[in-house]
Amino acid sequence: MMEQLQKLLPGEDLFGLIGRSFVMSTFRNFNSMRKTMQLTHFRHLPGTLISQDFKKIIAALNMNSNQTHSEHTCFNMLKSSISPQKLEEHVSLSKNITFNCRGSVVSTPWRWCSDCVKEDTKNYGIPYYHRDHQIPGVFRCLKHQCTLVTQCYNCQYKVTSIEQKPLPLVDEVCPDCGSIFDRNYFLLSPKMIAVENICLEMAYGRLQIPQQKLAQRVQNYMGVCQHEIEMVGVKIAIRNFYLNIVDFYGIDELKKYFSTVTKISRGIHCPALKGSNMYDFRSIGKPNNPVAIALIWHFLDEMLDNQK
Repeated sequence: MMEQLQKLLPGEDLFGLIGRSFVMSTFRNFNSMRKTMQLTHFRHLPGTLISQDFKKIIAALNMNSNQTHSEHTCFNMLKSSISPQKLEEHVSLSKNITFNCRGSVVSTPWRWCSDCVKEDTKNYGIPYYHRDHQIPGVFRCLKHQCTLVTQCYNCQYKVTSIEQKPLPLVDEVCPDCGSIFDRNYFLLSPKMIAVENICLEMAYGRLQIPQQKLAQRVQNYMGVCQHEIEMVGVKIAIRNFYLNIVDFYGIDELKKYFSTVTKISRGIHCPALKGSNMYDFRSIGKPNNPVAIALIWHFLDEMLDNQK
């Protein structure tokens, strides 16, 4: 069924491979390819953490699952978002994991680096989507130290699915308005760069921050014990901890990461950073957002370092 699936190129996104395979195939349209390959997803989105299609593609390529996830998907970020038992359950059932919509990450489009597009075209004869460019919380191409191309800044056209644009734009001309499809030249703060590095480490599987480890570190920072977690005074301390985090990053930076960050009379409201999983390691609620985990981990690194 997957004879026309191409081999993965260095650092290629696993869902990006589907787009490149379609371009290099004999299929008349993307939907016919999807049906023939028995792919489940109708829209293959960037930064997907878990998918029924991962297993199918990895099996078809006869590749090592751990290595493929480390280099070609964002699956490893889930190891810091959900308990090992729950993760195994999701994997065995091929259940998708979605984060609470009130605290979801910004709906990022497929992204690419203009310099990588030129290099890939020269080296392989075709550009392709890199996994590292799709990791939630990542805004730059670390190889070329430049911000990624995300949308047309004239008409806001963006690539939201592989079917829409199976390959990165080579000529950098917006297909909607004809303007130059340029990269965003905003400067990342040192905080955002630090969080970006944590997100990359999580995706590669080099850094795992299990829920219990995160909750224990937060409790240690606040100077409270697990058995005190339901006490009124500790609940106030947790609320203050949350407020300190959102103040530390500020609304402009948080809006880069999350779709629902609002300014309220008491300050900034960011639901993704407010989940009880962050602070109570007995919690069995929904998975933590991996970008929120990275933000809190970096905040703790900064605060504890300043206390030395």
